[in-house]
Amino acid sequence: MNFKRFLMLLLALSLVASLAACNGGGGDNTDECTHVDADDDYLCDKCGEHFDDGDETAGNQPGAANAEVSFVVKFADGNTLSGVKFTLVRGDKVYELESGADGSVKHTVDFGTYEVYVDSETLPEYCYADTYGLKIEEGVNSLDIIIVDNTPNGSRENPFWLTENETEISVEPGAELHFNYRGSTLKILTIDNEHLIINFNGESFTAVDGVVSAEIAPAEIGQITTFSIKNGSASHVNAILKAYAPLGTEENPFELSGNTATATVAEEQEMHYIYTAEKDGVLLILNKTEGGSITAVRNLEKYIEGFDEPIIIPIHSQTNDGNSTYTYVKAGEKIKISASYRGNYATDGETHDVEFGFTLYEGTEADPVPVFGDDLSISLDIGASIVFVAAADGTVVISADEGTTLSLNGNALNVGVDSRYTIEVKANDRITAENTTEEISRVEIIF
Repeated sequence: MNFKRFLMLLLALSLVASLAACNGGGGDNTDECTHVDADDDYLCDKCGEHFDDGDETAGNQPGAANAEVSFVVKFADGNTLSGVKFTLVRGDKVYELESGADGSVKHTVDFGTYEVYVDSETLPEYCYADTYGLKIEEGVNSLDIIIVDNTPNGSRENPFWLTENETEISVEPGAELHFNYRGSTLKILTIDNEHLIINFNGESFTAVDGVVSAEIAPAEIGQITTFSIKNGSASHVNAILKAYAPLGTEENPFELSGNTATATVAEEQEMHYIYTAEKDGVLLILNKTEGGSITAVRNLEKYIEGFDEPIIIPIHSQTNDGNSTYTYVKAGEKIKISASYRGNYATDGETHDVEFGFTLYEGTEADPVPVFGDDLSISLDIGASIVFVAAADGTVVISADEGTTLSLNGNALNVGVDSRYTIEVKANDRITAENTTEEISRVEIIF
């Protein structure tokens, strides 16, 4: 290769490298920044992103060793913060400092560029540090550590969070408060005031008969939804913003009373209820609708040594197509019940009525739990004893967890093949199951 040709090749390679640098080394992505941190403040000199390309200045200042520097922890508006702990780190050099009453702390620090780590536990809520690095050099005697305050204030930049069912709001004349809502379900907003306007998703909702209302919902589960409330009057307004889920949803279930209920649901939709047990016993739920599905959930609290809060154990029971399900309950306990219409019976676009009945039996000799012609499966609490009564003559197959005792009309049952009991019963025969273990036990009766 002759010299002239070599120079041309070298020029071409330089041009390619230059183009790659301009494009951020990312091919066609011309928006990507090629980070540079010439001033060693751990921020890109071009785009401001946190970036560290090494410490070019450390050790390059002959004759200089260190300086006494006043570090000031403050907000962008100049207000200082006391009691904030932070650490300066450069290699094996570590300085642990804390701001004093005036927000500052003085310390002698070796020259060089340091990463800054602010202890978030010592910052006020909603605040974070926006200083990632500092350069200590000749002539530097004061440096700032900037803290950003993201406390919700109703502005577009820092909206309030909708977290309560009722929120007190105060809106100046012509002012607008912004809110964030993160959830998975529809929320209905209402305000008893004729001067306020709710803005959501490009629409404005004004008062009707003195009440302004709107429905808000995230586009996707868990996504943040924003809305605002504006005062269209010349007067200051104090009001209550109410936010609730539609009745019958999981967040706002119907309260069950009486002995029957009917849920009107579309395909794959659920209607939710709460049943409060008046006494200890067994809740029998009878699904009266072909194609209907009923699910009962009991949230049992279990206390485990070493944990401050109890562990919640959900116990599910379900019935489909006109059958029944059984749930052991304690007095005052709340059972979640969901009704739906599924399977081959459902038709797109139509609604269906799912009817179910519910009765609470004590499970004693005087008030036994009836066993019908379908399968029974129930979880018994520690020490629980339940008396069942056969609704008709027939053959019954019973299985139970080890440690659960079973008897028929007061006579103990002997263990059968595979820990199953197959017995003949007459109508009104009593089957008693008692959990003598230290855990929840399972009992199944197949009629």
